Order: sequence, then structure tokens, then C-alpha cells
Amino acid sequence: MATALVITTYQKVLLEMVFEDNKLVEAHNISTNDILGNIYSASVTNVIPSIGAAFLDAGLGDTLYYNIADFSGRELYARHGKQNHPCVGDTMLIQVSREAMQKKKASCSSNLSLTGKYLVVNRSNAIGISKSITDSSKRDELKSFAENLDTYLSCKEKFGAGIIFRTSCQLADIESIKEETIKLLCELDSIISRGLHEIPKKCLYSKTDGSASYINYIRNFIAKHRDEVLRVHTDIESVRDGIRSMPELADELFEFHYEKFQELDLIFKVDTQIQKVLQRKIYLKSGGSIVIDQTEALTAIDVNSGQFTKGANAEKHYLKTNMEAAEEIARVLRLRNLSGMILIDFINMKNKESEKTLISHLKTCISKDPVKTIFVDLTGLGLAEMTRQKIEKPLNELFYEKTSGKND
Repeated sequence: MATALVITTYQKVLLEMVFEDNKLVEAHNISTNDILGNIYSASVTNVIPSIGAAFLDAGLGDTLYYNIADFSGRELYARHGKQNHPCVGDTMLIQVSREAMQKKKASCSSNLSLTGKYLVVNRSNAIGISKSITDSSKRDELKSFAENLDTYLSCKEKFGAGIIFRTSCQLADIESIKEETIKLLCELDSIISRGLHEIPKKCLYSKTDGSASYINYIRNFIAKHRDEVLRVHTDIESVRDGIRSMPELADELFEFHYEKFQELDLIFKVDTQIQKVLQRKIYLKSGGSIVIDQTEALTAIDVNSGQFTKGANAEKHYLKTNMEAAEEIARVLRLRNLSGMILIDFINMKNKESEKTLISHLKTCISKDPVKTIFVDLTGLGLAEMTRQKIEKPLNELFYEKTSGKND
């Protein structure tokens, strides 16, 4: 599979886009106004015990939603009353964990974390290792390294530090991992130490300072696609300079293209692909189609065959259309950043083996999604029920004004 990462401006929005075999599968907004991942000292303005929620003011213009049970008893306070839970007037250190979506406020967590090339440091008070690292000796080496690292033991005692070793550790030497581990732990320790003495509504860490957002994304992209030639394209000079400063890109499996005299949105047909995927009805090559209805509560997707078929060929045609629909639905969910509950009404098939084949194929398709996506079950009415984690705003919200009249 040929995979490319394209960083360019489309409709005045700076985007990171992933293409697989020239087909757009992911689009992420790069914005200096993006607060996802930022760490703040925030004051508690309201607590609603009946829903187990607190609302915090981090100076962002709107309050943040905080689930009290999420990290109960392990909050970090710059100012705190006598209760064992957040109270109005308290000042807490929090990290934005989910963007605001539609009528829902942005969410925050006390599990502060920093992400690097090889690992994530957080406040989980535990050591985790990616399931993709299957070599038992490598897993033992990583665990032993962390358990005997003085910096980790010190930070664990101070603020409950945890480490999650990422898949990219598999091919890395222990010295490189050690260097990054110490760097991230010290950085998080510094943020927390500073924050515990800060005034409310102060930004302690911004994930989007300068070129940090897209450089971190490229690092994640490289780790994920380690075994294939990577192509990164941009037509933005500042992004070019940031990428060229990354030593890990001096790799024979990495290709970088700076398109100074060509518009990337035209080369990769960005407008055509985004407008198509934002349509309510998307046509399939088999002649069928999928219809997507997005509500605040859930996303409903209906699969249509597109032609009347009967007899022995009907089952084969329905299976073929459903299989194609499963692939397109997985792409649409990933690209449009749809989340929450998802119900899919596939074309009814009489053969149980066909049904098993379809569900297996659907699970394979959604397994490629970097955002946690789970197939739950078939409901009593035969609908495929899925859930997808909420992290980013849906794609249509980025271009709402531009596309509001084009989605019928």
C-alpha cells in the first residue's frame, strides 16, 4: 500500500491528510487555536454531584467538563479545600482530553501526559507496553529498564508517573529510549511543579507551540508505517523547514517532497474527495450506496443495493455490496471523525455464513482506524452496532459554512 502524508491549506484550514493508494482516509486540523493536549491550571466553578461532574475555568472562554470519578482522589491541586473531591474555588492541574463538539463542552482529565517518539509518560502509576511488541525478550527489557530507572522511580513517588512504551520501541536501542524517557519525565515533573504554584487560568503546556503539532504527527506516522516507503508532501515553507530539522527523517524509507510551484490540493484532488465524503449519500462502485444521517445521539448508516436482484445471484450481489460498503464506512468514520454510537443497516442476507464473512470483514476494516473503534454486536433487528471514541471535531464542523449547502 502506498501511503502519503500531505500537509497543506484547504479552504483556509491547515490540514494533515493521510492518503492510502491516493485515497483520502484521514484529515486533521492543525491550528494554533487547538487546545487538545494543552495543560492548564483551572479553577472549579461548579460541581454537580448528581451527574458526577465538575466544570472548570481555564481561561478559554467556556468551561471544561471534568468527570469526577475518572481520576478520583488523584487530582493535583494548587489550591484545595478539605473535601476529598473537587469543590468550587479549588484550582486543579488538568489536560484537555477532548475538543468541544456541537453542544458538548470540551473535556479535561487529571491524567496529564506527554507523548514522544518511543513512549508516553503520564500519571497512570503503571508501566504499559504496546501489544504490537510481541517479542517477550524486548518486553522484559523495557519493563526492567523502567523499573530500575531512578528518574522514573522518583517521578512515580512524586506524582504517580506512568510509562507506556509505543510500538516504535521495537526497533529502537535502549539508550535512545532512555534519553527520551528521562527528557519527558523531567518535562512533566517541571510542568507539575510549576503548576502547583501557579495562579488559576494559566496555560502550563501547549502542544501546538510552533511546529510541534505536525512534527509529532509525522513521528507517529513514521512509527506506524515503519515497513513501507513514506511520502510526506507539503507546499508550506515553514512546515518544510520544520520537517528538515528532524534527524529521524534521514532514512532511506522516507521521501520528502516540497511542492513550491504546485498546489497540493489540486494534485491530490483534496476538494473532490472531501466534498464527496461529506455528502449524505455516497455511491459505491458496485452500484449500491450508503446514506449517512448524523444526529447528536448517534450516527445511522443505511446500505442500499442500488438494483433489484433475485434468484441465486442475489446473495452474491448483496454480499459484494455489503463488503464494499463496510470498507467505505470504515473510511468515512475515520475521515469524517464521526464518533459515539454508530448503527449500520446492511442489506439483509439469508445465508449466515455470508453474515459472518461480512462482520469479519467489517472488523478488519475498522482495525486500521487509529482511534479506538469497537464492533459491539448485531442488534435484535439485525443492525450492526459500533462505537468510536470521541477525540476530534467532526470534519463537517471544520467546513460547516463552506459545505452546509452541499450535503444533500
